[in-house]
Amino acid sequence: MKKSNKKLLENSALYTGATLLLRCFSFLLLPLYTRYLTPSDYGINNIVTGFTGVATILIIVSMHSATPKFYVEYREDHEKIRRYFGTIMMFPIISGILLSVSYFAVHNILDNILFENIPYFPIIFISMISLVFAGTQTMYVSILQAMQDGRRAVLRSIVVFFIGLIFNILFVVFLKMGALGVILSTLIYNSLLFIYSIFDLKKRGLFKFCIDFKILKENVVYSVFLIPHILSSTIAAWISKLFINSNFQLGTVGIFGVASQFGSVADLIQSAVNTAVMPWVFSLIKEDKKENNKTIQVYSRSLCWIYCAIFMLLALFNQEVILLFLDKSYAESWTVVPLIVATYFIKIVYSFYINLLLYSKKASKTVFIATLSGSAINLILSYFLIPRWGLYGSVVADIIAMIIRVGIIVFLSRGYNVVGYKLRDFCPTIIMAMVLTGVGLIFSYTKYMYQVNIFNILYKLAICAVFFAVLFFRNKSAIMGVVKDIFKNRAQKKKLA
Repeated sequence: MKKSNKKLLENSALYTGATLLLRCFSFLLLPLYTRYLTPSDYGINNIVTGFTGVATILIIVSMHSATPKFYVEYREDHEKIRRYFGTIMMFPIISGILLSVSYFAVHNILDNILFENIPYFPIIFISMISLVFAGTQTMYVSILQAMQDGRRAVLRSIVVFFIGLIFNILFVVFLKMGALGVILSTLIYNSLLFIYSIFDLKKRGLFKFCIDFKILKENVVYSVFLIPHILSSTIAAWISKLFINSNFQLGTVGIFGVASQFGSVADLIQSAVNTAVMPWVFSLIKEDKKENNKTIQVYSRSLCWIYCAIFMLLALFNQEVILLFLDKSYAESWTVVPLIVATYFIKIVYSFYINLLLYSKKASKTVFIATLSGSAINLILSYFLIPRWGLYGSVVADIIAMIIRVGIIVFLSRGYNVVGYKLRDFCPTIIMAMVLTGVGLIFSYTKYMYQVNIFNILYKLAICAVFFAVLFFRNKSAIMGVVKDIFKNRAQKKKLA
């Protein structure tokens, strides 16, 4: 196995393993949080988090998406790398301060639009201060991922999780500060992590305090066209919550937020794996060898199978987790999760084809066509569907928008598909998984909506067994080849030992 392939597997395993581990911890903590946070508290946190997510991308001008590309170009010049990392770490501080001060000046006008029913002081005030440090953390993570430093990136994620956990328990459980406790916790650990990230890069000789305007301009010119792409799902999700808040109440936003937290596991898995896949794909494409394209195709098909298996399990069994472990006031949230996961089933195709466009500077400038179109359609549909169908209207809008977005991305990639991706490599597996998931949920929606039933669980397990059986027989030779390689490598290691 090539060294680059081993690095991909190692980083994919690290990112995905850490993501799943931390998500498991989050699930274990949900019963605790739902006891001390009311649905209204969750609603406040979801709206504020949605805003900070959008604002962070604007602060960094989506330069984190350009890091894998420019790191590959700059890595042979150590001084340039130092200036590059210094620039992309310090720029968010400056732009974050400017955005926060600007909002302070006009908050009386914007508060009723962006934060209806949420007090400006102290919640929004503290959130704006936190924004100053949030952008640097996004950039620091992108640096580690671009360098394929999976171990350090995973360690940072684990440290961030447990620092946040400690402060959340302190403020929410012991001091009973509700939504304010979560917001205050975010400010503290963002500021602490900013100090650590600068110290870490400086210690390794990878950072210089500077703003290199030539490097900044080159990065901004590349990344600014990606802002609609990066913000598409984030801003649509945030505005959907604003619509829910204005048409219903903060408690409904909180229920939707819990459902989104379960559904976002799918997005986290895709994102975690793609952080390892993207720089690996870029490196293989740059080598311009035909055998590399075959390697990328094989790994992509394998990832598609893995994605579908995980998404099926998530969609089928979130009901039992929510009903058994969360407060009863959040029970309705499970009914929305399978529909949210359906969006990520569709996004599987997108996750492969988008890398083809992001590799090319010229093609990357066209990505906004898909994301802007998808976001616009999403917002229009949300405006009309949410007042009628509530939480379900938001998810239906997401699904339709994702289908359109995927179609446009596949169309745009026609002239840049150097890897040789074909829709027939992915779509049959995805469609089969979605159909089986729908069949597996028949009794959950019609007979056992708010109860855990052993017959229903066994039925779902049988549906999963059908999927894995079909998957095995369709890919028997490839799976057996991987198994043989594993045993062969173990035998070789024993001989060397």
